[in-house]
Amino acid sequence: PAAAAAIDAAAGAGPWSLVAGSYASILTSVTSVWLFAGFRPRLKQASVAVWRELGVMARPVLVSEIFSKVATQLDAIALGPASGAAALGQYRNGLRLAQHPSLAFSNIVGYVLLPALARLSTDTARLAAAARRVLGEVAAATVPISLAALPLGEPVAVLLLGHRWREA
Repeated sequence: PAAAAAIDAAAGAGPWSLVAGSYASILTSVTSVWLFAGFRPRLKQASVAVWRELGVMARPVLVSEIFSKVATQLDAIALGPASGAAALGQYRNGLRLAQHPSLAFSNIVGYVLLPALARLSTDTARLAAAARRVLGEVAAATVPISLAALPLGEPVAVLLLGHRWREA
C-alpha cells in the first residue's frame, strides 16, 4: 500500500497518490482476510435477493458509521474556521495523544479479553464473574490514571515529546 502511494507520488500524482495508497491498503486487507479465511467469492451465489438481505442487515451499521464519522468531524468543523489550520492541527495532535491509552485498551479487549470471555460463554456464572472482575480491574487501573492525566498530561507530553508539542 505504501509502495503504491510512493510510486504514484513519484510519478506526479500529488494528493491522488494518497487515495491510491488508501485503495491499495483496502484491497490488501480484503484479499488477506479472504485468503486466511478460505473465502472464495462465487458469482453463482450472488443474487438480488441476497443483496437485499445484506442491505437490510447493513443499513443500521451504515447509519451508525455515518453518525460516527460526522461526530468525529464536528470538532474540526467548529474549531477550524474560528481558529485556523494551525490551531486545528495542534488540536488534532493533542487529541491523538489523548486517545492513545483508550486505543491500547481497545486493542487489549479486542485481542485478549473478548476471545477469553467467548470461551466462557457457555458457563454464564463464570462469564458474569469474569466480566465483573475485568470491569473492576480496568476501572481500578484507568480511573486513577485518567484523573492523574488532568494535571500531569501536558507536562508529561512535553517531557516525552519536547517543548514544540506544548500547544498540542
